[in-house]
This record gives sequence, C-alpha cells and structure tokens, in this order.
Amino acid sequence: ADPSLPVIQSIGYATEKNSDQALQQRMTGLAQAITATFEPNNNAVNTLDCIISSWPDDGNSSMEWYQTQQRIWPASQDGLPAEELNLHRSVGETGAAALPLSRFHFAFPAVKNILVCEADRAGSRGAVWLQKR
Repeated sequence: ADPSLPVIQSIGYATEKNSDQALQQRMTGLAQAITATFEPNNNAVNTLDCIISSWPDDGNSSMEWYQTQQRIWPASQDGLPAEELNLHRSVGETGAAALPLSRFHFAFPAVKNILVCEADRAGSRGAVWLQKR
C-alpha cells in the first residue's frame, strides 16, 4: 500500500433533526458525528492537521459549521486546530465523492490526521477520520 495515502481510522454518523434550520435552531448532528468518530480517544480531535468538508457557502451551512466548531473546540481562541479545505469552494458539488476525493495523494509530510465531514439537506451527518502512516 502507498504510505502517502491516508487510511480510515473510524467513522461516525448522526441524524440532524433540525436540518436546514441553523438560523432558528441549535444544530447538533454534525458535532455528534464528529464526537462518535473519535470515541473513545476524544483528544485525537485536537491533533487534526486538515478538515475537509463539502457543504455550500450558504447561511445555513455556515451557521451549522460555526455551531459545530463551538461545540467540538469551545476553548479554541485561534479558530480551528487544523487547516480547513472545503471541496465545494474548490471543485463544486461533490456529494458522495467527498470521501474518495479526500484520499488524494498527500505529498506534504505534515498532514497526518484528516477529518472528512459531510452534511446533506435530509439530515444525514457523517465524519470520517483518516490517518496517514
């Protein structure tokens, strides 16, 4: 196996009951999916080098991501503990291709821990922890 390709460490899933209502309701599904991904090693969420997402830059998605950051990394004064890459901004709507695209060849040795997040309009929330050996 190519050592530069990340390997799936764990996967978390949750349902967002307030999907598309982030401006009116507190959304917790994505934070639950991320938390489930890192259980029982919850501290690993603070060792991430890169967070990859694919949601659009609309008000609802931005608010949900803000609420998720506040729940997962509440004490962070400097923003996210990792660099964020939004595939939607780079290549447009990716849908189910978000995970395969996130496994692209990482030539940079500093990127070892990667979190891939996905959220759809129907309420499904997912997170996948990838780790480069």
